[in-house]
Amino acid sequence: MNIGILVSNFLPRQGGAEYVVHHLAVSLQELGHTVTVLAPHDPAARGLQYPYPVHHAMRMPFLSLETRRFWQGYFQGKKRRFDVVHAHIAWEAGFVGARLKAKLGVPLVITPHGGDVQTIPEIDYGLCLKPGIAAKVQHALTSADLVTALSQRMRLAIAERGCPPERIRLAAPGTEFCRIQATESSDLRAKLGFAEDDFVVLSVGRNSRVKDMPTLIEALRIASEKESRLKCLFVGPDESIRPLVEQAELADRIRILGRMPRGYDPAHPTEAIFQTPYPELIAAYRACGVYVSSSLTESFNTAALDAFACGKPAIVTNTQGFMDVLNDGVNGWSVPPRDPAALAEKILNLARNPDACRRMGEAALAKAAAYEWTDIARRFVSVYEEARANRR
Repeated sequence: MNIGILVSNFLPRQGGAEYVVHHLAVSLQELGHTVTVLAPHDPAARGLQYPYPVHHAMRMPFLSLETRRFWQGYFQGKKRRFDVVHAHIAWEAGFVGARLKAKLGVPLVITPHGGDVQTIPEIDYGLCLKPGIAAKVQHALTSADLVTALSQRMRLAIAERGCPPERIRLAAPGTEFCRIQATESSDLRAKLGFAEDDFVVLSVGRNSRVKDMPTLIEALRIASEKESRLKCLFVGPDESIRPLVEQAELADRIRILGRMPRGYDPAHPTEAIFQTPYPELIAAYRACGVYVSSSLTESFNTAALDAFACGKPAIVTNTQGFMDVLNDGVNGWSVPPRDPAALAEKILNLARNPDACRRMGEAALAKAAAYEWTDIARRFVSVYEEARANRR
């Protein structure tokens, strides 16, 4: 099958949606399909050798974003004769995909990734808080032949944006399970000077309002007053997290590892960004006792799934799509959002019960085995085939 993947943002920009597309494209190629990623103009991508064809739009500042992305898709679609277009993020990629479907007659599948269909007004989160974009998102979703939901929570959000429920298919992201098992990593705990009996909490991601890092830091402060062995690793951009850690007087307990790959410079990206999850990130997962996310919402949570693949349980807020994978008390715990006391309680529970933590980690590992990216790609292929067969 010849698949055009239309994205609103892409590597070298680092983010969950970007890496979902990356792993999907690689896995589709491994299954024998032809893949072309149609990405926005990005000077930072110049010279990067992608592991699949990527076509970046021309800059053309005299045209609107939607117009130049449409003409990019139109000319590439005519040239490459796509069997299906798969748009990731409902605006602007999905909206442009709807125009391409009308013009070229190509079947369209859309995968929203969170902020394009979800909203949290009190923190100004979500594209659909703008009425004009909300209308375009609705148009895109109702025009698509099929829409895939990364989780049951996303299925509800997509339906609330006007997509007929009968056109929604569940297709969760995956993890590089086999590669993670085969990857050797250094003993990060020893390098960081952790004691053998220290209990380490891991957080992966940027500090943004939707990630609600203050709740996690407050939970760590509460827990650290009751457990002297508690330590924490933060992976992600460190510029805005350090002041929060210092204000909470936790600098002696928290190690901030910064961006990964280690020393990554967004202004000068290299092919190292394609080797995700990175060996040093795998080492961070293996160094922890539990992965924790205090996000107010997540369409899924691929970092939590990677933690599962490293044999670690997770504690996440119960507003995340990862609830499809999490079995409370079996492979991790869920807590209400904005509740540092509840989060601290679950962290302490695992810190003080190493046998239970180990059993949860084993259950997490078994769960992650069902989410190998190659199997996930086959699920998307079945959606493409259905869209082609039932093209409206």
